[in-house]
Formats: sequence, structure tokens, C-alpha cells
Amino acid sequence: MSTKSSIALILLSLFLLLGDTIFSHRGIFPEANAQDEHQKDLREGIVFEGGGGESPAAAVVIKGAKDIVVGIAAEYYYLEKKYGRQNVNWKLISQNLLHKQNKHFDLLIIQLVDGSQKEVYFDITEFFGKM
Repeated sequence: MSTKSSIALILLSLFLLLGDTIFSHRGIFPEANAQDEHQKDLREGIVFEGGGGESPAAAVVIKGAKDIVVGIAAEYYYLEKKYGRQNVNWKLISQNLLHKQNKHFDLLIIQLVDGSQKEVYFDITEFFGKM
């Protein structure tokens, strides 16, 4: 089992223990390397639906991710397509796991080069818990 899979399994276990509580981690997935490791997976079958990510109701819905590692890489891929390169045009402040109304969300808070912060919600229900 890879390190990322082990971390994902630990996060899943904590989430299940915490129930509806928000679980926040900083820096566990500081760079998903979407453009390198998972580029092929992202080209083959990943679809972004839903809204622009401004709220859970308008979350970016990630479809077609085969597991949580590819799904998280898709989140970073989406952010790079929308905001530019990570650690150049924006940096990750925090990544938070939320559970609302039988859905699972990742909330990524990023800081842009101008100092402003953006909250981007991803609906990860389809791939949440898949290893």
C-alpha cells in the first residue's frame, strides 16, 4: 500500500469516527502532482460537473475517479486549470473534509498571489473511501 493510500485510509477512519464533524488537515496532500503521477487517469474519464465550488450547494462534482488518490489529484488539477500553478499562482492554506446531507466534500482554502483567499468545495461522494 502506498503512503498516500495509507494516509487516505487513516483519514477515512478518522472521518468515520468523527461523524458529521469537520475534519481539517494542513499539508497532508500539499501537492497531489496531478500533472505528473495521475495525468493519464485525469485524461481518461474524469469529468468536472456542478458549480464553481463557491459553496457545498455549488460544489465542483468530480466524476469518474477510480479511487481517492486520483480524485484528490483531480482536485489539484482543477485548481491549476482555474487558478494557475500551485506554489506560483496560489498556495494551499488548508484542506478540510466535510460531511453534509449524506454527501462528502473537500473544502480547499487557497491563497492567491494577491493575498486574497478562495474557498473551493469539491463533491467527492463518488470516490470517497475507494482505495
